[in-house]
Formats: sequence, structure tokens, C-alpha cells
Amino acid sequence: QERQLSPDDVTLGAWLAFLAAPNSQIVKEACMSMPELKDAKDALEDLSAEDEAREIARLREKARLDMDSIMANAKKEGRAEQSLFLLKKLLSDAVTSALSNARLAELTGLTEAEVAKERAMRSK
Repeated sequence: QERQLSPDDVTLGAWLAFLAAPNSQIVKEACMSMPELKDAKDALEDLSAEDEAREIARLREKARLDMDSIMANAKKEGRAEQSLFLLKKLLSDAVTSALSNARLAELTGLTEAEVAKERAMRSK
């Protein structure tokens, strides 16, 4: 829905319009006076144009959601087995396997030594 915005709210209105309909006339006009909005629109168009980039973004989001779900369960259960399961899941995922031992320890609640041991076992 459109509504009149005060001059102070024009920037907010342009961003809201961008989120609702990035290709709308309102957004095209706003891009002329807002370089950051134009940059966001260009980036969205570039990303949308590339099937591979979209697939990578989809997989990254899926991995993030999976990790959030596993973390919630691991915290809820508070068990070492859950933390180890989480670590194995993270190490098997291409997106998260590059995380450092320190970051994996932080995410799982395990020690860095436990993470390093599991990582070494998986690399054999």
C-alpha cells in the first residue's frame, strides 16, 4: 500500500518499496537520488541473474537453518553426544567445514582439543 511520507521518511519509504517490489517505478526513481539503494538493487539483480549463485545462497541458508535447529536441540538436551553429533554434522557440510576449531568449539560446547581430534579422525 502506498501512503504519503514526510520528507524525513522518504528514505525509509524507498527501502520499504525496495523490499516489497525491487523493480517498481518508485524504486527506480529513488535509485537516482540514493546511490546505496541503487547498489543494493544492482547487487540483487546480479545475484538473481546467476543460477549457481542462487543455489549457493539457498544451500548456505539451508545449512544455517540446519545448524540453528541442531544447536537448539543440543542446548536443550545439554548432552555431550548432541555436541559430538553437531560437530560431525558441521564437519560434513561443505559450507561449514571451513570453520576454525575455535569457532566449532564455540558452536558445539566442546573443547578445541575435542574438535581437533574429531576433525583429524574424519580426515583419515
